[in-house]
Amino acid sequence: MRVKCFRNFHRLYASLLTFDGLLERRLNTLRVLYLRTSSVNLRSSDNKDDDGQGYKLKLQRKDSIGQVDSQVRKKLWTRWTECKQSEIPRWIYDFHVLSAEWIAEDVRHKILQRENNRVNKNGELVLSSMKYSSQLKNLEDAVQKVEMIVEEASYVPKETTPEKKAHVRKLVKEANVKRLRVKRYLSDKKSDRKQQ
Repeated sequence: MRVKCFRNFHRLYASLLTFDGLLERRLNTLRVLYLRTSSVNLRSSDNKDDDGQGYKLKLQRKDSIGQVDSQVRKKLWTRWTECKQSEIPRWIYDFHVLSAEWIAEDVRHKILQRENNRVNKNGELVLSSMKYSSQLKNLEDAVQKVEMIVEEASYVPKETTPEKKAHVRKLVKEANVKRLRVKRYLSDKKSDRKQQ
């Protein structure tokens, strides 16, 4: 694998991470990792627009053959954790939920509570995407999953109006009256059987 193809890596994926600008602004805290690749270092000379710092791209290798190989290539795992600013995004998002300052604290706790099956013992939220045969589309799909999780956790329901509360109380009363009426009817029916 040549380093040349990763020249505009940070630009290419920065355009995908747009959740109200939050993910784009916090791009330095996300790391991305492709499966079925090897380790590559990006030097400053390979990036025209950088500020002189070298980029290091950590990639994981997965050996397999045949049909399994093609499935592994397109699979994408996402994690969230804090990473160094010198690292560019990887296909695994390492994202530690509690240390993400770009998300409100109550939302972070909601994410941990709601997504407890996806959070590992280190407090990292782990997602995977294998929807498409393209890894770029799988990255986009994984980012959409992250957006959806953050949106759902940050949703605040509207307050119920007094008119709505009164209407609900009325419906509950009517339902109770109907339930008692049916119960009495069935009770009378059984007692009539015993008398005969």
